[in-house]
Amino acid sequence: MNSIIKAKLELLPESPGCYLHKDKQGTVIYVGKAKNLKNRVRSYFHGSHNTKTELLVSEIEDLEWIVVGSNIESLVLEINLIQRYKPKYNIMLKDDKYYPFIKITNEKYPRLLVVRQVKKDGASYFGPYPDVKAANEVKRLMDRIFPFRKCGLNEKKVCFYYHIHQCLCPVVNHVDPQVYKDMTEEVRQFLTGNDQKVIKSLQEKMMSASDKMQFEQAAEYRDTINAIGTLRTKQHVMNQDLKDRDVFGYYTTNGWMCVQVFFVRQGKVIQRDVNMFPIYDDPEEDFLTYLGQFYQNHNHLLPQEILIPQGIDIELAQAVVEMVAEPPLSALTEHSLAADHGTDKTKMAWRQQIFSPKMVKFSDQDIEQSIVKLDKELTAEKINKTAHKTKIIQPSRGEKKQLINMAMKNAQEQLILKFRVAERDIERSSGAVENLGRILGIPKPVRIESFDNSNIMGTSPVSAMVVFIDGKPSKKDYRKYKIKTVVGADDYASMREVMTRRYSRAIHENGPLPDLIAMDGGAGQVNIAKQVLHELGLTIPVAGMQKNDKHQTSELLFGDPLAVVDLPRQSQEFFLLTRIQDEVHRFAITFHRQVRGKNTFSSKLDGIEGLGPKRKQRLLSSFKNLKAMEDASIEQVAEVGVPCDVAKRVKEKLSKPKETDEAWESLKDQTPMQDEKTV
Repeated sequence: MNSIIKAKLELLPESPGCYLHKDKQGTVIYVGKAKNLKNRVRSYFHGSHNTKTELLVSEIEDLEWIVVGSNIESLVLEINLIQRYKPKYNIMLKDDKYYPFIKITNEKYPRLLVVRQVKKDGASYFGPYPDVKAANEVKRLMDRIFPFRKCGLNEKKVCFYYHIHQCLCPVVNHVDPQVYKDMTEEVRQFLTGNDQKVIKSLQEKMMSASDKMQFEQAAEYRDTINAIGTLRTKQHVMNQDLKDRDVFGYYTTNGWMCVQVFFVRQGKVIQRDVNMFPIYDDPEEDFLTYLGQFYQNHNHLLPQEILIPQGIDIELAQAVVEMVAEPPLSALTEHSLAADHGTDKTKMAWRQQIFSPKMVKFSDQDIEQSIVKLDKELTAEKINKTAHKTKIIQPSRGEKKQLINMAMKNAQEQLILKFRVAERDIERSSGAVENLGRILGIPKPVRIESFDNSNIMGTSPVSAMVVFIDGKPSKKDYRKYKIKTVVGADDYASMREVMTRRYSRAIHENGPLPDLIAMDGGAGQVNIAKQVLHELGLTIPVAGMQKNDKHQTSELLFGDPLAVVDLPRQSQEFFLLTRIQDEVHRFAITFHRQVRGKNTFSSKLDGIEGLGPKRKQRLLSSFKNLKAMEDASIEQVAEVGVPCDVAKRVKEKLSKPKETDEAWESLKDQTPMQDEKTV
């Protein structure tokens, strides 16, 4: 379990929601739901698990969560997240990968069914349910309360369910369709939590049966009432219009804003987008600016509806969206429309602007036809946009308001999480620095500098210095050094040169000095550093970060004489030293690769006037090596595509005392090494 997960586990809310486990590539590998996110997510990292769960946990490198209003909402969100990310550790559903719903059909005499697909057919859908078993349990309970049709429409006698009071047999008994409309509304109320009317009716029937000494019937009513008690959790009614919506929520604190967007497609939340940024003006104004940029710059398609929180000027929001939907005409369009209805002069100007002399010439008739076609396309596009105008809504109640609240709550969670993680990171880093100073018996080493050398068999020798201030890398203070006075692979001499240059200049310019020097190496490097400091008259503590045979930070050397400091490997102080050592090694080797990449392309042909990289490449393609080029005549060299005077200078350079062809072969056989990103 890494430090990121440790920090986030401490900040998990005790709310229902969904959580996403990610691997080291940032890929979602598991999506789950929980009544209590804090308890559920923490359970993965504590206690024993089966083999499958242990395998999942071993791959988790990061996690996210989304807070919702109820358990059923977390279920809905989990469904959509699984379908979107298809995590490898989630069991993908069969039967079109949909969870079951309870459906009341849109018929004259409706039926009560369990289905897996929600269609825009006018029916009422309730759910989803975690599995078919749960959906069937609810349906059985509903059958005992609401006698929907279970028989066919061509029956001539009552069915079996009529005798057990679970069907009215409307065709045989000529039941008024209004009875079913009322029953459907009662079901809707019942499944959305308004079940008091149903319970009261059942209680009256139970008491009546008891008074009549019909105890078995009374017991059935009692069991039904108890079953309803277990189903009191409000069920989510899927939106029947199936409109595409974007739901915006935001939260501001400490000069920052977090905007959370839920994408609702076909009545389901399928994705979210989170952005955090500093704000400098009124939060409502910055939100409107973000709204316009969201659709204009991020290639998001405008939905049918956009839900925004209260407090935002809805007229301005509508204007922003309309501006994005119908941007000002481009110069090309303006010219095309003018050319269609304007003068010949306008047409000619349009043609001259659009068609360059190198392009194929078109006749006036061709251009006129193109202009008319473009005009029609623009008109059709404008009509289409007008027909599908996006509507801005600020809901004050109902399901849409609940979606806004969910977005607002998640925006608050994300922004607070950002600051809490940052605060804990600062506290952890600063605490590690303070503890390191206490362990070494020195004042708090606020500024720590570290050096490392890099070369290959003495070639392209370089050195680098990194700086950590209060436990954080200060990249503006990083320095690179090319070794100037040392020949060959002499690590100690190179370190002496670089440290002398660094601290001599600091003394001369009255620059900042470190509170601790952490050398990438053992006793040899530490002693060299102490000698340089002594010669310069400086008193700065020096420690050595020694590595093991696997090139990993192994132990810390400090004191006079040097001794190993007892530092627990799981401590924040040891982690800080590991970061410093890894960073200085990365910085040094990156610089070495850059220098080596440039030196790789040096050869005897360098420095010849008029012979640049392209001409060198021509020679490389035509001659095997320097010897073949030396044996060729000036005319043969010139035939490659090199001017005669340059060919003559090449021959003069090659006629000098012979050198090895290794550089040439290196030039021919190797390609430039891709430089790493440097600070």
